[in-house]
Amino acid sequence: MSTSARPAASSSGTLQQRLVTLCKHPQFIWFLGHVLLLSCSTRFFLSFITFSWNAHRLAYKAAFFGSLVTYGIVLFKTYSNPRSHDKGVLNLQFASKIWADENTQYFVLALYWFFSEPVAIALVPYFCFSVFHFLTYVRTAVIPAIDPSATSPESNSQGARICKQSESWVKSNYEKAMRLVAAIEVIAIGSRVLFGVLTFGFVLPKTPVTSLLVVVSFLRYRYFTSQFTRQQFTQLALKIDHAVADARVPPVVRQVWGTAKNLISSYAGPQAVPAGQQQRKAQ
Repeated sequence: MSTSARPAASSSGTLQQRLVTLCKHPQFIWFLGHVLLLSCSTRFFLSFITFSWNAHRLAYKAAFFGSLVTYGIVLFKTYSNPRSHDKGVLNLQFASKIWADENTQYFVLALYWFFSEPVAIALVPYFCFSVFHFLTYVRTAVIPAIDPSATSPESNSQGARICKQSESWVKSNYEKAMRLVAAIEVIAIGSRVLFGVLTFGFVLPKTPVTSLLVVVSFLRYRYFTSQFTRQQFTQLALKIDHAVADARVPPVVRQVWGTAKNLISSYAGPQAVPAGQQQRKAQ
């Protein structure tokens, strides 16, 4: 989940001056990326429900473009500092650090989806992340720029009440949302891509094998960096184990599942994850 520091709202000056200062801050472009992602995702989801998604492919592309903007800004801000690496020197350790960053992984995945045929469910994790970042930015930057007193614990203004409600909602729903995202990535997106490849377009829209490879690689990364993803894999494996243990299930099915599980475990294997690559909380 992309993270980035947010500008401190200034309480000085007129309302117009405060808003101009807010809009001039580079972080405002990051915020606009989330606005683009949320608005275009909503438009695409609505068109998908009404079976008119082909007429709104641009909304799908625009949503992922907004995602690329947000992750791109975070990565640039994080790694553009010359002090973070030797200037002009190919530093493999530094490159490895960038690649292991979850923001890089989500950026690369968004880039792939941007240039691929629409897979509606692929937008959902990005949409969920953006909801939290949007609410947090509005609470910490937009509302204080409009109502400087909103940040005061003693304030009872409408802005202060909105900030408190927003903060409370984010804190109480963050883990639930991350579990939902993990379930969507592992079960929904994984199944959608897998069956899209196996059915050759007869049941689901045809999906290229490259999509399966990209998703599998991404899920392998998430398995080692996200406790929520590990929990989803564990729960899924237990459910399948329980299902194939039924006496009515042919032995060949159990053998196939056992082989598949061994292959998956072998592919996952041990992987070094740089320190600090833990599930990040919305800020």
